[in-house]
Amino acid sequence: MNHSVTDSDSFQVPSAKDLQQALLTTLKRHKKTRQSASLTDWYVAVAETARERLLGLWEESQKARNMAGIKTAHYLSIEYLPGPHTWASLHGASIHDAMCEALENLGQNPKEVFGHEPDPGLGNGGLGRLASCFADSAACLHLPVVFYGLFYRDGFFRQHINGDGRQEALPDKWLIDGVNPWGVVREDRRYTVKFHGWQNDRFEWVDAIEIPGIAHDIMIPAYDGKGVNTKRLWNVASDAKISGSEFGEIAGFINDRLYPSDKDERGKKLRLMQEYFLVSCSLQDIIARHLDNHPSLDNLAEFVAIQINDTHPALAVPELMRLLVDEHGMDWKKACEIVRTACAYTNHTLLPEALERWHTGLFQYVLPRHYGIIQGLQADLMNEVETKMACRPQQEKWDVQARVSLVHEGHIRMGHVAAFCTRQTNGVSKMHSELMAKTLFPDLRALRGEDAIVNHTNGITPRGWLLEPNPELAILITETLGHENWISDLPQISSGLWGPRSDPDFRNRFRDIKRANKQRLADFVKQLGGPQVSPDAFFDIHVKRFHEYKRQLLNALHVVALYQDIIQNPGQPRPDTVKIFAGKAADSYDAAKDCLALVNFLAKKINNDPQIGDKLKIAFIPNYNVSVARIIVPAADLSEQISTAGEEASGTSNMKFALNGALTIGTQDGANVEIGEKVGRSNIFFFGRTKDDLTALQQNGYNPMDFIGSSDEHNPSRLRRALRFIQTETPYGSLTESVWSGDRWALATDFSDYWDKQEAARGLYLHDPESWLTKSIDNMRAGSRFSSDSTMREYAEAWGIQPFLAERFRPTQGPSRPVRTQTQELPALHT
Repeated sequence: MNHSVTDSDSFQVPSAKDLQQALLTTLKRHKKTRQSASLTDWYVAVAETARERLLGLWEESQKARNMAGIKTAHYLSIEYLPGPHTWASLHGASIHDAMCEALENLGQNPKEVFGHEPDPGLGNGGLGRLASCFADSAACLHLPVVFYGLFYRDGFFRQHINGDGRQEALPDKWLIDGVNPWGVVREDRRYTVKFHGWQNDRFEWVDAIEIPGIAHDIMIPAYDGKGVNTKRLWNVASDAKISGSEFGEIAGFINDRLYPSDKDERGKKLRLMQEYFLVSCSLQDIIARHLDNHPSLDNLAEFVAIQINDTHPALAVPELMRLLVDEHGMDWKKACEIVRTACAYTNHTLLPEALERWHTGLFQYVLPRHYGIIQGLQADLMNEVETKMACRPQQEKWDVQARVSLVHEGHIRMGHVAAFCTRQTNGVSKMHSELMAKTLFPDLRALRGEDAIVNHTNGITPRGWLLEPNPELAILITETLGHENWISDLPQISSGLWGPRSDPDFRNRFRDIKRANKQRLADFVKQLGGPQVSPDAFFDIHVKRFHEYKRQLLNALHVVALYQDIIQNPGQPRPDTVKIFAGKAADSYDAAKDCLALVNFLAKKINNDPQIGDKLKIAFIPNYNVSVARIIVPAADLSEQISTAGEEASGTSNMKFALNGALTIGTQDGANVEIGEKVGRSNIFFFGRTKDDLTALQQNGYNPMDFIGSSDEHNPSRLRRALRFIQTETPYGSLTESVWSGDRWALATDFSDYWDKQEAARGLYLHDPESWLTKSIDNMRAGSRFSSDSTMREYAEAWGIQPFLAERFRPTQGPSRPVRTQTQELPALHT
């Protein structure tokens, strides 16, 4: 059931003439004329004009929700990766086509103006991209959700590849003259955040350093033009007096960049301060807004849900306890009940190194009061185990207490704080949730019941990952289905295209669209200085954050083995293959940076080898971001999802590629498993050992040499030849050492099957293109089952929130929404 607010007024949709005048007025405000304005000036004018239109919708959205007194969810995330705002904002303001017309009437190319927007530097990888998909879905479903984060001036980093093929990390200066034209600074949302000091005998936090935080709001519009949600990002206030102390000096860097290096003590302090600054400002804001509408905090959990997105915001647990107990005088037991009822936690990884642990000494030094609160929560948890296991042997109780303990071996385990002190923990794919319950928190269900761990498989927004980046495919879908309802109900594609998948006209158009997307990517690769490639070649694409468990090294070994095989068997029929890589390596992660450099070394060598010609080309696309992804994803033939089984929680790039008609080669890991269930095992190239296989192999004494193969120098195995090549013919031979000894990421045991499935994929593409086309269409249909709209509905049910639609947002004329427009082609990019 939808809540609604009615009003006799309606928001009028401005005409192109209205927008022309608005653009010229905005230019004049910036002391620019139509003749003197630069491309940047025109872009800023578009952004500010759209923002003004959205402000009215936004203010009415918030006012209507406050009047209705509805429950609201609050999503805390250290990062967001939204991509450019222009397309979604213009559609959300119902002015996309009118704005295009207005710009053309003023002599401007809309594609160039819209494409001038830099990607916001607010995130890095899948965690931030998923949060942005959820933000879009929540807005489009009219769900009352506020998204909280930090405002970063320099983002994660801008990736530059130097002449040696190595990554250099440069500041990501994404702001225009230091300003985000889509943002609104909220002087009225200002809170003080404390650091350091000490906790006295009365459990008071005294002599703390105080840093003021201020809100920077970005609007999240609904695609249908009927409402706007809020992304509230926190910034250290510009007038903050932060000099004169260690904490003040470090606080000056809180908004510099995402994930600062934590190799030294100062970096660790900065990360901890960043995370606390996020949760303290956010929770103070949540409480203040609740008290605007309610006389007390006793009913906070009835009207507030808080989602902790991964462990970075897990400090929300002790901070909410502090605010309730210290600032608002609530009894400890009641505060615990409210925290556990209001808060929930999403776990995104099983990797021990990715589950934050803070040394107790550092934690107590930076956040002394929270250290005391953690001790209190720890005592409560130990008592709970003692009570619930009263009839069990003492040793068994001690074992459970050790496993669930929030403090372990001198460190505070933030994943345990988030899991054992909240209402519910969810995983992000069926496989991940099962593994989490079995390995990471094996006692959580026993203590709290089956619902203590649930699954919400990740999803992707259909607006951001089909409608915007692949407009011709969107047109084909709309014309075939006879309506646009799929834009807000993506699974309609699966059933609606079952019959048309066999229609010759549909198939030919689908094929032509894929080829055009490949040509666009080929042009982009060439523009960036990469090799000249044909759109008829086989596009094998691996785009992810560089990490050992994501196994770019396995793909690099395949590149070498394929290169060697082409030289040895030049007459063997095979399609021309283009291997495309993209992704960043954390600046402190040497092995990942070396692997990235290896890929570029191989590209330089192979692309210039006359023996190879066009049979194999390698391209690395630098500075991977959302805009770049929206060129790459629609062009893929084969999507590489090759993580070591059991290590990838879910993945969403697998969903994006599938939705755009790519076939997947991957391990039975994360959401690959569910994609395989939806598309059928004959339409996906699964390879490698399962998580259970690998566990058994390790228990039996895994020796990678058993799988590397023959050491006969006259007839070495394919894998051994590839390893030796990297070891002796490249500067990155040290990367192979981890394979020869230990092989934690199971490259040796999986390589042979990976090679075979690669051969099967390229063979099918070459010899049976019609079968490949059918599988491509079926993967698109399967990909439609992974909409973030569906995932967000599951979260909404867990949070206990309802859609809220203010009727006054219905425009007098329908939003300008033909799927085909002359500017929906992805614009030129700044890379």
